[in-house]
Amino acid sequence: MRIFHWIPTSNLGGCEILLSSFVDAIDVQVEHVIFTTKEGEANRLLWNKENVQIVYIKEWGSLNPISWVNVLRKKLIDFEASKLICWSPSRIPFIKRLVKTVPNLRCLVHVGSLVCTSRLKTIQQKGLDFILGNGKSDNIKLIACSEYVRMSLLRDRYFSDIESFAVLNCVRNEIFNNSKEKESISMNICTLGRLDPVKRHSEMIDFVVAAKNRGVNCNFNIYGGGGEAENLSNRIQKYCAQDYIKLKGAVSDVSKCLSENDIFIFNSTELEGMGISLAEAMCCGLICVTNDSILMHEMLDDLGYYFKNEKEFIEILEKISDNPNEQKKRSSQIRELALQKFSSKKWVNSYMKQLKEWKK
Repeated sequence: MRIFHWIPTSNLGGCEILLSSFVDAIDVQVEHVIFTTKEGEANRLLWNKENVQIVYIKEWGSLNPISWVNVLRKKLIDFEASKLICWSPSRIPFIKRLVKTVPNLRCLVHVGSLVCTSRLKTIQQKGLDFILGNGKSDNIKLIACSEYVRMSLLRDRYFSDIESFAVLNCVRNEIFNNSKEKESISMNICTLGRLDPVKRHSEMIDFVVAAKNRGVNCNFNIYGGGGEAENLSNRIQKYCAQDYIKLKGAVSDVSKCLSENDIFIFNSTELEGMGISLAEAMCCGLICVTNDSILMHEMLDDLGYYFKNEKEFIEILEKISDNPNEQKKRSSQIRELALQKFSSKKWVNSYMKQLKEWKK
């Protein structure tokens, strides 16, 4: 069996991690062919895998959307591709054109966030949705990263006519394997992810400073790189909080960084979809303090601490600080929940099930 993958983005980020997990978790003999845009993007996790072929389409950068869809169409026909996974839902109009013009092509589209909605509006404004492809197609299925994201797609005109399913994203096996039971719970707090406004790091800094001023003895480590680094650094300096709030930069050993902390804050907007960093923190048994969104409840069930405002956030930290034994038990329960919810085997089996259900 051969499965084709399209990664139409200049920065693979989480897609590379998910695709690598996908390749590793399949227990049948499968050859993977990956179409991407720049040499080097897919090297880190995928290049050395024996059953992976990476096809770089260098001319994409100089072509308009219609032309490069035709380039991909020709590649798929040359390879006699029948099963394609696209790792970007914002390319739905392009996918609709491909399945209409490539014989026997079936496509699963991974929906990892709701950011795609704004990108699709740009495509609509340019009139490309009608040129490239519109209307219903039985040869496309959406796999959303959560039930919340799937339900949101059903309210969007680009996705409402496409069959959809939901399965929580997986976490890499090494995160599970390298994590250990917490022996004790301290007030070392962290967050992990790119430094982007959608993550609302500024608000987290404000809340931690307020908690510190209320007498909560805590430290806050912010892992990740990105365009917000300078703004966040200035904010920390404004509060004179450099002693207990640290920008740690991007990290490669996620499980090691998480294991050095005991509490994880996640405050991203709902556009973010399912936060893989939150799932990783759960795998490492960190106490999870998140905003009170539907998606957070879907991930954490009743084991999360949820806040709506600064006052509730501070009260949660005070409760954690006052009840360390209760938190140790909660840590173990969170880790067990993560093992159930974010298994790579469970995740990839959901994809394979959908691929196999299509007639050959």
